[in-house]
Amino acid sequence: MTGPVVAWAEAGVGAVATQAFAEVAYGPRLLAALRDGASATDALTKLVANDAMQAMHQVGVVDAHGGAAAHTGASTVPETGHRIGDGYSVQANTMLRTTVPDAMATAFEAASGDLSLRLLEALDAAEAEGGDLRGRLSARILVVEGARADTPGHGVVLDIGVEAHPYPLDELRRLRHLGEAHAHLEAALDALEQGDPNAVLEHIDRIGPELGHVAERPLVHAAALMFLGRMDDARKVIAAYEGDPSIPRTYAQRLRAAGIMPVDEATLDDLFGT
Repeated sequence: MTGPVVAWAEAGVGAVATQAFAEVAYGPRLLAALRDGASATDALTKLVANDAMQAMHQVGVVDAHGGAAAHTGASTVPETGHRIGDGYSVQANTMLRTTVPDAMATAFEAASGDLSLRLLEALDAAEAEGGDLRGRLSARILVVEGARADTPGHGVVLDIGVEAHPYPLDELRRLRHLGEAHAHLEAALDALEQGDPNAVLEHIDRIGPELGHVAERPLVHAAALMFLGRMDDARKVIAAYEGDPSIPRTYAQRLRAAGIMPVDEATLDDLFGT
């Protein structure tokens, strides 16, 4: 299971992957060292030197300055190895072929797009080389911002994981797509609260057909159209909602009570046809 064990990251600090016969403590300990100003190389060298079981462990770490370091213990299960480059480390164990780390590094360097897409490209390359000898099971992508967050716990860009799935990389792509859709929905809601209906529509367009089952999506869309004087179009959006028709109305009333949707009851009656 990768979710609670392998991946560790903190905005503006760095990222860690602890695997093979994984020592979970490598995650928080390496992040603490990076937070205190150590480089990836210095932090990992010190921890490995004090690890009596280091031969069983595999660890990769990247600091906020793009420095990378990795350790593959001599007793990790073949095929095993790692590669480091500018701003990244790739590592693998119990692989079908020795070619997996090189394939991952090459794919990551050649990939374009945001970090999550480049990570997926690297994982695809590993799978194309035969992947894990034991078969497919789980995967995770954790991306944080490059700058430290002002508030503890903030700064996570994307955190998606798949456990016990026959095609975990396909599922990761689906979850990444949904994550983007939810991010645009949240941005649309923020824009509505700020009184910018045109920005709302821009974010709704970027969501595409996703999240049609979530009452918030058609309501925020309809509210923006309504504020732009397009009441007929707003009604059509509400009418197309396939869920319980009472939910958007109830949610609209709660948004109004929270000061996010400043409309009167008569306007809501007009929007919902009551």
